[in-house]
Amino acid sequence: MPAPVCSIIILTYRRPEDLAIALESTGAQRLGDPFEVIVVDNSPEGSAQTQVERFAATASHRVIYVSEKTPGISSARNAGLGVARGELIAFLDDDQVADPEWLERMIAAQRANDAEAVFGWVEPYTKVEAPPYAEIFFDPLSRRFEIPSGRVPPKLIAKLGTNNSLFRASALDGKKTFDPTLNLTGGEDSAVIKKIAERGGTLVWCKEGRVREHVPPDRLRLGFLLERRFSSGQLRSRHFYAGPSRSYRQLAKWVAIGAVQATGGALLASSTLVVAPVFARKMLAEAAGGLGKVFFLDRFVVERYRRPPVEVVQPTPAEAAAEKTSAGG
Repeated sequence: MPAPVCSIIILTYRRPEDLAIALESTGAQRLGDPFEVIVVDNSPEGSAQTQVERFAATASHRVIYVSEKTPGISSARNAGLGVARGELIAFLDDDQVADPEWLERMIAAQRANDAEAVFGWVEPYTKVEAPPYAEIFFDPLSRRFEIPSGRVPPKLIAKLGTNNSLFRASALDGKKTFDPTLNLTGGEDSAVIKKIAERGGTLVWCKEGRVREHVPPDRLRLGFLLERRFSSGQLRSRHFYAGPSRSYRQLAKWVAIGAVQATGGALLASSTLVVAPVFARKMLAEAAGGLGKVFFLDRFVVERYRRPPVEVVQPTPAEAAAEKTSAGG
């Protein structure tokens, strides 16, 4: 099998239905060049292995299953990069569905601009009836820049992420690309993107490279939105709190911005809750983002990707006896 032009990395954690649709969308790609799909399963039990191997048996492109038992988004991303062979690396979430022309258009944008990274359109959708204020929930899960395709304006770099993205492999650092200290909080992709931008790398927006992202009912709750915005605010301040980008001057700036954002958002939310409930919820989300910028220290950190404790299933007496007999020969 010829070397792939692109490696598509999909991280998954106990989402078999969404993963099936994501995999099917990779099989429908109209790219003439060879590519491969790498599925990194971050569940401790390797729950996706049979599903991925079944898909691989009939796929026209190479499909690789990787089990990464270290919990966390950075470890999973790095595991995928460790086996990727493509000169280009694409990231697709396991709850995303790529248009048939997605990969072709993303690669074309990379080649036309000699880009280090390309970012495409993310359109949220739900399988249930969405509340009238659903747009405020969709906003942090989407990427819908109403600007022409081309270089990403500096003011939008902070809104970029690896969901629906394509990188030149040489712009990354293989298995060491994503910071494992961000395994549970997230923000590992933003850190890499900022690093590429700071060294002068070309970041490109590809409006035509489209995917749809499934938003399940539990993400249409106000509590989820507020936690997500609070966490995102924390990551903005923490970027300057520790690590290679440490800058207490920048940190102080973002804490001050957060304080103003939190105060203004809370006041507007409380004063419009009755007359404009949708706007009030949006302002409450703004306030949560501001609070995150202020309360950025470790003791307040939201760990988005912390796994629930593994349930220990005790064997029945018969199973225990059988195991003891087997062990004793």
